[in-house]
Amino acid sequence: NANQVYVPYCTSDAHMGNTSAFGWHFRGAVVVQSVLSELVNRHGLGNNDKKKDFMIFGGGSAGSRGAMVHLDYVPRMLGDASKNVDVVGFLDSPLWIDMDPFKRSFMGFVDETKEFFLSAGVEHLGDSCIEAYNFTDQWKCLFGEYRIPHLQTPFFLVASQYDSFQLGNAVGHRPQGADEIAYAEDFANRTAAVVRGIREQWEGKSVKLHAGSFSSAVFSWACYNHCTSGGRGGFNLWTAAGTTMDTGVQAFLSWVSNRGDLSWMDNCTGFACGDGCSRDHFQTQPTVPPKVRQVV
Repeated sequence: NANQVYVPYCTSDAHMGNTSAFGWHFRGAVVVQSVLSELVNRHGLGNNDKKKDFMIFGGGSAGSRGAMVHLDYVPRMLGDASKNVDVVGFLDSPLWIDMDPFKRSFMGFVDETKEFFLSAGVEHLGDSCIEAYNFTDQWKCLFGEYRIPHLQTPFFLVASQYDSFQLGNAVGHRPQGADEIAYAEDFANRTAAVVRGIREQWEGKSVKLHAGSFSSAVFSWACYNHCTSGGRGGFNLWTAAGTTMDTGVQAFLSWVSNRGDLSWMDNCTGFACGDGCSRDHFQTQPTVPPKVRQVV
């Protein structure tokens, strides 16, 4: 038996902030805390000492960035109930990459994050991340490339090597022409390198929970897309290195005996070269049997 709790995005702060500015409230962190408190106080999460609950805490796009920031803090946010709740993360597309934008009129994700850090009142910066950077660089604790390596809670990371949200903003549209394609390929190479480094950090490392031992997993296709886990194509049909996201998640959760190395990454050359999420691949896949579980 499982329950799914969906938190709509209405705070314009990637679910991280706790402040007011410009006549608006940015209280994403308060909303997340309120939801977790309601799950404990009204729905009994973690209230049974004889039965341990299991929570996959995650999100997509802005939601994944918020989940990234809060993930290690979820036990504190659950309070006493946390002793009966195992927590792992599912992060679909939080991996912002530190690159100057191709389009000069776009301020860039780095400058955007720096301004946000100074104004949003984000408190969950991560203890080891705070130790790693002085105050002027602690904006990095909100930025995927720099924050994810500091996460202590096991997670399943999805990162498109040609992330359409980042490239669409940095270039201004889908890359085309030699210079834009070269920029996109540089972005893809950097993304792949960061993802490999994240998995290498967890190599031979696991966290013991009531439900078993967990290590972080990475899933990175060489495709021009972003945050696809909410759809049948992205979760059940398209593949990275020949594996669907559904299969990867089941391996991460130890629901299958053959877990592999918990790394599924395309390794090909050329813009959006991953064949596992092409239109032709999608059209030739069989219908997903009703028994397949979507866990997010």
